[in-house]
Amino acid sequence: MTSALNLVDTMIVDDNIVEIPVAQEHGLCKIYPTNIGDINYDGKVDMKDVSLVARAFGEFPGRPRWNPMFDVNYDGKIDIKDISIVARNFGWTPTYDP
Repeated sequence: MTSALNLVDTMIVDDNIVEIPVAQEHGLCKIYPTNIGDINYDGKVDMKDVSLVARAFGEFPGRPRWNPMFDVNYDGKIDIKDISIVARNFGWTPTYDP
């Protein structure tokens, strides 16, 4: 027995309820590898990611430059811990398994 499964407006999340980027195409679901330090989801952790978090240093909810995506350890503030997490992952690129 088979059945058609049409998913509309779906989202996949990790254990921390952070969205995992996916693309659905013609019945295929592609899950893109990511890393906590890949702030801009461009598939690598580089100076752009470090810079995004560093520019928001000192921010917390309600402040003008607050962005919860930059609070990578989910402690309600953007501080050296967040920058450190991104910096430790500097140079990461996905490994594809054929």
